Amino acid sequence: MERRFAVHARAHRQALVVAAVVLAGSAPAGAAPKTPKAKAAFTAGVKAYQKGNYGTAAKQLERSFALERAVETLFAWAQTERQLDHCDKATELYDKILTFDLPAENKAAVQAKRGECKALLDAMKPPSEPTPAPVVEPVTPVTPARVQPEPVVVPEPQAEGAWWKDPVGLTAIGLGFVGSGIGAYYLVTGNAAHTKMVSFDGNDRAQYLHYQAEADTDGKRGVVATALGGGLIAIGIIWFATHRTHHDEGAVVSGWIAPGTSGLALSGRF
Repeated sequence: MERRFAVHARAHRQALVVAAVVLAGSAPAGAAPKTPKAKAAFTAGVKAYQKGNYGTAAKQLERSFALERAVETLFAWAQTERQLDHCDKATELYDKILTFDLPAENKAAVQAKRGECKALLDAMKPPSEPTPAPVVEPVTPVTPARVQPEPVVVPEPQAEGAWWKDPVGLTAIGLGFVGSGIGAYYLVTGNAAHTKMVSFDGNDRAQYLHYQAEADTDGKRGVVATALGGGLIAIGIIWFATHRTHHDEGAVVSGWIAPGTSGLALSGRF
């Protein structure tokens, strides 16, 4: 039994080179790095690994590899990260080992370890949810709404100002009444002066001549003013008569644009 175990251990060491032997705790001479500092860090890492202190082992092996790039150190470091369940870091280190020129059996061993870590990483990934199929909603046909005809409103013509509010006619008639009033006043004062002149029986000739002149002047003024006033009134009446605008009630027009027709139907009073 012991002999068979020794043979198996020897074959295992040959497959995994020195690193596998290191992790088993029996590193042969020449397997470790050559430079003193790298070798010291490598030895410290192996001892920490054997005691199960994988955190310290990983730090020492990383330091050793930084000092001397030995493939044995890299494999021991990868295995230590594997023990720490850092499969992502261990996979990275396995990939770096495969860049070295290794014997076929050693490369196969490294690839096997890498495959184990890769399987663990894939198992830890959450399953991807399937993309739901798009929901196609049924399209409801839209019935076009019937267009209601709109009334066409034709605005009525604006009525002009009332004929009896024409400023020309109003001015003429107003001045006519004023003139007639003034004429009436002078006719009254002239008639009164004429009455005084006829009934005057005094000897004061100057007074008599005054009454005569007043009656003559006021009479003329009254006739002229009355005639002018009457003429202006007549002009205003004629102006209204000739400039009066006759308006109808205005046409009420309504129209409809009927669907399916090309014209406009109108109805109303014209």
